Amino acid sequence: MKHLHIDLETYSEADLPKTGGQFYARHPSTRVLLLAYSYGDEIHLIDLENGGTLPDSLLEDLKNPNVTKWAHNAAFERAILSNVLNVPCEPEQWRCTMVWAMSLSLPAGLDKLS
Repeated sequence: MKHLHIDLETYSEADLPKTGGQFYARHPSTRVLLLAYSYGDEIHLIDLENGGTLPDSLLEDLKNPNVTKWAHNAAFERAILSNVLNVPCEPEQWRCTMVWAMSLSLPAGLDKLS
């Protein structure tokens, strides 16, 4: 099984802590600034704010049910990918390191988890 790790950096006029992830992802001002992804040790960074584009191979893997996608707070990454970048994200294809950490009685937030 192929594993894709993904992290997004976003901007929005919506206040994420006040509005929640779904409203934030649907807000018209929300955009993806940076998208980082890896298939192991090699990390790729795409600057979408300055003209970068998603490679076709990444788009195919994001849609491929045989590729397991990993993210910290995967529900947020899925909401952004779906609503901002129009990439469908089936929940059963995703694994969430935040949920995994909490299942081990570790902190959810990356600041304390790290």
